[in-house]
Amino acid sequence: MARRKATAAAENSETTPSENVNEPVNPPAEMRASAPVEPLPDDKAETKWVDTGFRGWNHISLGDGRTIHFSRNDSTQQIAIHFEADEGVDPRPAKEDRDFLRANSFQWITNEKKWLRSFFTPEQKAYFKQLSVDNPQQAKLERAQIRAEVNRQGEETFMQLANAILIRNGQEPKETFFRQDRARGA
Repeated sequence: MARRKATAAAENSETTPSENVNEPVNPPAEMRASAPVEPLPDDKAETKWVDTGFRGWNHISLGDGRTIHFSRNDSTQQIAIHFEADEGVDPRPAKEDRDFLRANSFQWITNEKKWLRSFFTPEQKAYFKQLSVDNPQQAKLERAQIRAEVNRQGEETFMQLANAILIRNGQEPKETFFRQDRARGA
């Protein structure tokens, strides 16, 4: 069987094996006659990046059939907190929780069904637009610092809110949250 495969491969090959066993069956590229090579299609020209939205699947089960999630979307430059609930359970946070989110710069976005906070205020966006012209490296550095700070503040708000709800539900507060992306090994 293996001999038949080898014979079939040799028949379909561009070169045929010579009688000399020391000569390679498929000679190196420099020994072959040069033939025009067609360029490979440019895959990058046709590939489009598709934004999948919010990432960061940080979540805590609140013990009352609800789960609170924290995520971020770099393309829209926002962080989000949202609630999911088991069937038959109302996912909406209590009034005091909504007030807490508003006090920490989150806004309810109905069509997203999430509490969102932008990385940058309109004033900061205008500042970075001008700074990008004058000093692009400095603008990039300052934007990264603000994104990191807003993300840290968002995670802090997420933990404070989750712990307040857990305590109201008679459960122990969490020191940290579960990160699915780390659990998957990413």
